[in-house]
Amino acid sequence: MSYGLLPFGPEKNSKRLFAGGVLLDGKVTPFDQNQVTEDVNYSRYSSPSGSKIRDGSLIPDPHKDSAYTWIKAPRYGGKVIEVGPTARVLVDYFQNSNSKVKKLVEHYAAIASIKPMQLNSVLGRHLCRGICAVVIADFLLEECERLSPGKPGIADVSVPATGEGYGITEASRGGLLHYIRLADHKIEKYECVVPTTWNCSPRDDSGQPGAMESALIGTKVDVPAAIPVMLN
Repeated sequence: MSYGLLPFGPEKNSKRLFAGGVLLDGKVTPFDQNQVTEDVNYSRYSSPSGSKIRDGSLIPDPHKDSAYTWIKAPRYGGKVIEVGPTARVLVDYFQNSNSKVKKLVEHYAAIASIKPMQLNSVLGRHLCRGICAVVIADFLLEECERLSPGKPGIADVSVPATGEGYGITEASRGGLLHYIRLADHKIEKYECVVPTTWNCSPRDDSGQPGAMESALIGTKVDVPAAIPVMLN
């Protein structure tokens, strides 16, 4: 999943350098924040599980029997989702949105003798970081020519007394979402779902492991000998 990165204009639906969307089974659909829920069955919280973002809460429960992490388990329509450079590149690639992304993906996937969908590997993830760096660097060089010294650099925004809204963007490590609700000029509710929450989530209420947990299944790891601890 990618929220899209670097819009070409101020409009809400402006074309972006990297197109946003959710890639499932080879098809990309627009992101819908109402599809995001957070499970906490294996998280150290006694908050309600399966809540949507605007209804989420954090009630610490450090001694919860079933829990093994302080990270919630966000899901998109009940699906396990990965975010980050690979997701950003593949979401754009499968929409054929940026010709430079498509060219770089196909060129290096061919060298590695893999298909684009097989970039969700250690090698593929490093490659996608490089692709992102090249595409963004070239874009920024071009954008520098559009700068007008002395003119406003950001748009003026008036903050309402009451309201709510989402802010979504692509951080270096993946999709970043913040939600806020205002009441009488004060923050009544604030929630965020960060890239690490998606990628490092524990199992959800259905027992589905998160993206990182899934990637580690079957990996053989040497267990080092126990190191004695000296107590004074």
